[in-house]
Parts: sequence; C-alpha cells; structure tokens
Amino acid sequence: MVTSKAISEIRQSIVALAHNGSRRPIHLKSVAQELGVEPRTLQRRLYRAGTTFRRVLAEVRLELATNKLSVEATVLDAASAL
Repeated sequence: MVTSKAISEIRQSIVALAHNGSRRPIHLKSVAQELGVEPRTLQRRLYRAGTTFRRVLAEVRLELATNKLSVEATVLDAASAL
C-alpha cells in the first residue's frame, strides 16, 4: 500500500524541481530520478494511491501559483516566477 508519506515525498520532489531555477518542464522521469526509483515504479506507486503523475503535478502547480499570488504584487509577477 502506498502511504501518504510516499505521495508527500513525490510532491516535495516536484516542488524542489520547480524551485531549482530551471524553466524546463517537470517530467515523471525527472521526479523518479530525484527519488531514486525507476519511472515505472513511481507510476505504480501513484496508481496504488489512486492518482496519476499529471494529477499530482497539477495540484502542486496550483498550490505554488496560489502561494505566489498571495505574496506577489500582480498576476503577471506570479506567472513569471513560475
């Protein structure tokens, strides 16, 4: 069974990759590498948790955008920071 701790680690990895300053898209492969697992293993863990990589990535991006909007002056400032 996949625990909420595993999902939390995946989310933290996505946040870390989003904040590394790179403008490259975040892919399942890069998150798997960050966590030290194969991409297929990561997919299986997400499947067992009842979610997908796309869903988790979208949730994290929404949280990051919401946080940026709460501290940035304008939507344009927040968008350019993401």
